[in-house]
Amino acid sequence: MQQSHEVYAEKMKDVYIETASGKNFYIDSSPFDINDIASALSKLCRFNGHCSQFYSVGSHSFLVCDIMVNLKMGDGFEGLMHDATESILADIPAPIKSLLPEYKTIERRLDSRLREQFGLPKEITNDCKKADYMALFIEANYLIPTKGKDWPAPDGIKAAAEEYMLNFPCDMFFEPEVCRPEFVEKVFKLNPYTYKKKFN
Repeated sequence: MQQSHEVYAEKMKDVYIETASGKNFYIDSSPFDINDIASALSKLCRFNGHCSQFYSVGSHSFLVCDIMVNLKMGDGFEGLMHDATESILADIPAPIKSLLPEYKTIERRLDSRLREQFGLPKEITNDCKKADYMALFIEANYLIPTKGKDWPAPDGIKAAAEEYMLNFPCDMFFEPEVCRPEFVEKVFKLNPYTYKKKFN
């Protein structure tokens, strides 16, 4: 008997997944729905579940947003939305993702469409990359046994993460039922024009 991915490859001309709202999301054509993004990210666990407690990609997105806003590192809306493609592709740990070039190709295609739809920069900004890296090590401090001590990082990132934790409270942990509506509300607060134009 064929496995499910083999059946899909054989029978589906256009690949899609069904979202929480019941829509069919086609990889190369469907618009993103902020409610589906929020629903998926609120329940998708970071670190492939290898953390001391449940911690969602949605919570991570809030942290990246907060870092960018608190440190005046560009548009917090980009930070909130930087992992929104994972609502379709799921969250794969960076060491594993480095072995999956085809995944990266699909991720870039989706990210390009998402950025165009939401009026974001065409490519992730350096400020957002830095905030994302900082969030990784802040999270590791709370969630990972080694605190990410031996994980590689660009120069200065670990020190920046430590300094951030000293100066700003990290309200990081949102349960899914709280994270989902808060995520949607945050989109409205940070980018009301885009929200109204696309979803009202």
